[in-house]
Amino acid sequence: MKKTADALPAYESEIKECDDLFNCILRYIKKQEGYDVDDPLLRKAYETAKRLHGDVRRHSGVLYLRHPLAVMESLSRLNCKTSILAAALLHDTMEDCAYTYEQLRSSFKDEIAEIVYAVTAIKELEKEAEARYACLSEEEKHDILDQLTDAKLIQSGYQREAFLVRFADREHNLSTIDACKPEKRRLKIEQTRAFLIPAARLLGMRYYEVSLNDYCMKFVDDPSEYETLLGQRNDLISVSGHAFSEMESVLQRSIQQQTYFSYPPFNPFSRLRGGKKGGQDILQVEGRRALKPYELKKQCDLGAGYVSRQGVCLSEIILICDEQDPGKIFPRFIAFFEKYLKPCQMFFEYVGEDDCAVRVKVTDQYENNYLLVLVPAAKLEAYFIGDPNGAPLTMVDEKSIADALRPKITVYAYSAYKPIRKFEGVVPQGATALDFAFIVSRPLAYTIKRARIKKWNGTGVSFSDSDYGYHIKTILEDGDVVYFDTEYFPGREVAPRVKIKWFNYINTENARNKLVEYFDSVLPEEYRGE
Repeated sequence: MKKTADALPAYESEIKECDDLFNCILRYIKKQEGYDVDDPLLRKAYETAKRLHGDVRRHSGVLYLRHPLAVMESLSRLNCKTSILAAALLHDTMEDCAYTYEQLRSSFKDEIAEIVYAVTAIKELEKEAEARYACLSEEEKHDILDQLTDAKLIQSGYQREAFLVRFADREHNLSTIDACKPEKRRLKIEQTRAFLIPAARLLGMRYYEVSLNDYCMKFVDDPSEYETLLGQRNDLISVSGHAFSEMESVLQRSIQQQTYFSYPPFNPFSRLRGGKKGGQDILQVEGRRALKPYELKKQCDLGAGYVSRQGVCLSEIILICDEQDPGKIFPRFIAFFEKYLKPCQMFFEYVGEDDCAVRVKVTDQYENNYLLVLVPAAKLEAYFIGDPNGAPLTMVDEKSIADALRPKITVYAYSAYKPIRKFEGVVPQGATALDFAFIVSRPLAYTIKRARIKKWNGTGVSFSDSDYGYHIKTILEDGDVVYFDTEYFPGREVAPRVKIKWFNYINTENARNKLVEYFDSVLPEEYRGE
């Protein structure tokens, strides 16, 4: 958009507001103990984004530059490292500003360029030359481009970093989606629910799972249901306001008198779309987070009910524990509870634990429930955004987005011609023997008769002709070793045994795609793609 003389003062004023916001984010970062970033690099990324996006505006009418700033702000509240924050500022420059990968790589670190490339959408221009693509409907084209973009993201060498930028990008887009046309709004939210939310759950990025779910619920579900849940949440908080204050006072006093537990140095969940303070949506009490509508609905779906306070945790209180051994956190909590909370007429119930936290439900004398999340200091970031060393999402091929979002099992392939091969992290839970055959080898899958299956014993297994042969539709379990009965081996031509009914014997998108490709190759041309 070309600037006019009248528009210039307004544009410069908005640029100054963006500069102020950027500096405000940096000041926030510096206040967080132990959170260090490369200021000069971030300033360079910001100035580059400001120059490239210029006076382009979003559908809402605000400067586009505000969007990458909002993405950076979200990630800064999660204590993300410099390369992720810089990539957030630059994440749309390749897609919208004709800024090339080579330019990005020469100006910034390889990691930043790779993250930006991973979240850059594949555009129609890159596919329009393909005859099959040209024949598709607009919605089918949109789905294919989204799938290819998602596949590129999953296959990135900086997958977790790129997903964080992608989640923060979608979070801000959903927060401003009112400005979009209804059809685009529907497509974005459908894709968020089908891909991004399951991905956030599998990667352990709980903050974005909750946040994205809440926005999707607001804009797609029955508006009256959303308003009802929002009202019920606020009513519960209002009814229990005095109890909240008492609980908070008890915790404050208790924390001051002991050294085991403390409030976290940062808590991105403390910012709610409720009350405002200083122009920011925040929760007034540090460390406490009232249930968002999505979580309240989840409680209802589990049968907890939301009319009564009983059974529903009205808030989540995160406490940092100085003990790094998860097995010792709960005994310390019991000692903490007996000394400080029990005398205040409270009781507790153990909820459970995982690698990041121990969860305990505390009930006060008013029958309000509070979920205490006890997190080792070293695990605080992992609690919000997952373990940086955790297992990545994996794909069998570039078309298997759905398979990448499913939990994985470890399965072994046995062959008389090769050593036992371990397939770890690529076999989706629920896969059948036929699904697995397509993962091992397409020619093998085309000629499979049955499968002999044993359990891996840690050292080795052997098979004989007398072993029981399972049907190829048998669902595999973690630790299975599979020997395929087939006449195929490399170098020998064997007639395929593929049948249409095999579509009933598979549970993965990978196998489905390969069966479709097979029948496309053998059917007359006029039937292909039907």
